[in-house]
Amino acid sequence: MENKPNSVPISIIIPTYGREQVLIETIESLRELQTMPAEIIVVDQSESHQADVEGRLTGWVEDGSIRWIKLSSPSIPHAMNTGLLNQTQQTALFVDDDIKAHEHLLEAHYSAHQQSQFLIVAGRVIQPWDENQKLTDSGHQFNSSERKYIDHFMGGNFSVNKSEAIKLGGFDENFVGVAYRFESDFADRWLSAGHKILFEPAAAVDHLKVAAGGTREYGEHLTTAQPYHAVGAHYYLLISKKFSNKTSAVLLRFIQSIKTRHHLKHPWYIPLTLLAELRGLLMALRLSRAGPKYIRVGDK
Repeated sequence: MENKPNSVPISIIIPTYGREQVLIETIESLRELQTMPAEIIVVDQSESHQADVEGRLTGWVEDGSIRWIKLSSPSIPHAMNTGLLNQTQQTALFVDDDIKAHEHLLEAHYSAHQQSQFLIVAGRVIQPWDENQKLTDSGHQFNSSERKYIDHFMGGNFSVNKSEAIKLGGFDENFVGVAYRFESDFADRWLSAGHKILFEPAAAVDHLKVAAGGTREYGEHLTTAQPYHAVGAHYYLLISKKFSNKTSAVLLRFIQSIKTRHHLKHPWYIPLTLLAELRGLLMALRLSRAGPKYIRVGDK
């Protein structure tokens, strides 16, 4: 996709896994913007696609609308690192593969980065259940009209300077499975480097949150004994400097995992959830002992 008079020097990177029609709708939403990116990179971890989806993606590659990078196995941070290393612009905008872009998404991200290259710009994410489009005081939602500096970000709509992100090693690929808390780890390293995170509500997307694909390929975390939802949480607890008493933090995680309305109504799932937490902890211990898996110099 060539730079045009109504374009901005931003690479949009879409990590995707197991999505079909909603991926097409996401790309169409971005292609319909009045201001275009310099390029759209689809980092695809799916084994295969439906014939019509495959055809649309192939057509867009042929006419230069997208770049399509295929990976052999799913990993959210590896897909994002791959996008970083392959983009041609200095600003990377990461979006989920099930979103609809608002009109001024790109201008808002680009304008914020003109202030400083040392910003993560966290955009607004409007969920299907959001009604009043206002942020609660808890600070855990990203549906707000208030522009301010924050200490974390949401992975489905944020932009970052490529060079600065790579200097920090990119995203830790030890966050396996659903990669829960990989954003927290990167935010911690970003802030520790003296940089800032700006929440920019004008840079907005609607999160469509479809029922299949993406992290949902790993199953429902409340009803499975699989560790792929828990491992990232435990890995973050083990490596983060925020938790001085690791044992207490891990025990609290186990308690919180079953202290839910779902488990109150369905107590027979408690053993499965605790097993998932235990398996996730054991995986996290192995990963933490091996050390973080960052981008290495020369990776491509």
